Amino acid sequence: MPNARDQGLVDFFESMLEYHDRCAQDLGESRLDFCIAGKPVRIRFAGNSLQHLARPLAHRTPDATTGEEHPAPLENHPAPLEIFVCGGASTGMQAPLPPWQVEAVSQDQMHSWRLENGDILVNHMPAYSFLCLFDCRTQRAVYWVDDVAQLPFWEIAAPFLVIFSWWAAGFGGQIAHAAAVGRSGSGLLLVGRGGSGKSTTAAACIDAGMEYVSDDYVLLTSDPDPTAHCLYSSAKLHMHVLHQHFPRWQERVSQQVGPDAKAVFFLQRSCPTQLRDALKICGIARPTITQRNESTWVTASKSEILLGLGPSTVFQLPARRQHGLSFLAGLVRQLPSYRLELGPVHTAAVAIDDLLVHEARRAA
Repeated sequence: MPNARDQGLVDFFESMLEYHDRCAQDLGESRLDFCIAGKPVRIRFAGNSLQHLARPLAHRTPDATTGEEHPAPLENHPAPLEIFVCGGASTGMQAPLPPWQVEAVSQDQMHSWRLENGDILVNHMPAYSFLCLFDCRTQRAVYWVDDVAQLPFWEIAAPFLVIFSWWAAGFGGQIAHAAAVGRSGSGLLLVGRGGSGKSTTAAACIDAGMEYVSDDYVLLTSDPDPTAHCLYSSAKLHMHVLHQHFPRWQERVSQQVGPDAKAVFFLQRSCPTQLRDALKICGIARPTITQRNESTWVTASKSEILLGLGPSTVFQLPARRQHGLSFLAGLVRQLPSYRLELGPVHTAAVAIDDLLVHEARRAA
């Protein structure tokens, strides 16, 4: 028998699903079906106030230029991930009150109330009136924000990330704070804290015609081989980096987000042929900004790579923390480790190409 807390969360989750259904009946519902890592996902939007969150996932919908349809991902899949998305103020309906004391939660903007054990997982950010719930038993999730204007800025380029993180842990996957680029289906994972050069290096690789999976968040699986799966078609650059190193990208900017006013790009429009659903990972590299005249690479210790990958991932995505650290440590043990010593931005892709050739020869 569930205890009182668990039963209260189950009841609250069901009441939020009913709330979504009432909103959908009044405002209409649209659905987005696609696959991530071969697994089916359905997002159900009640009304249209949050439909813009589908934009970073547009590369997974029917091809807008060829009209080619992807296979229906929910056929023969009785338990897809379903995300029920609804706003608050735009519906004119009062959402159910949560069974925890909201006023007891810090109002600091970066603070959230999390519950990540049991059947119902919770991430609540009261300062943003933002709530995510996930039912581990049914693979259903609720995504709610009271006022669209309060939507956390990071959700624009990487929506549903906490939900994807909970879901991935259920089939042995792990969301990581990392970039992934490569050629011919083989790629490198680029790791490190924010500001270490991951996004800039990924953008340089796109300019060099390389394949792209991620510049910030990626889904990793290890069976049968270490693989990076694409979540989003979005990329971000600081404005000063954009102006100094990627002037041709200025016409690609969709919007600016966050306190640093980062430029957001949706690459399915500007370079759709370079987006890849997945890359087989042949090594992990940690970018380091240097004063070199050109970019190069050297071997690195496993501990250096894990320090670049583990803390930034679990800090941003603490879901199932112990599982995450164990997964990432295993991945680092399995793959070659390198430090990417960055010189001028335009030389980064040359160093990565050289490293990919090195790995191909080593594996031959």
